[in-house]
Amino acid sequence: MFENPKPVKVNPPGSLISREWEARGWSQKDLAEIMATRTGWK
Repeated sequence: MFENPKPVKVNPPGSLISREWEARGWSQKDLAEIMATRTGWK
């Protein structure tokens, strides 16, 4: 069916989210407060 398949570039969801909050002028902390969660992995 496919003679020469090409790999697909998959962007991690975090890259889309970070572009969105930057476009809105938010920080990671702002987004965390909006989502009622904490920042970071600690």
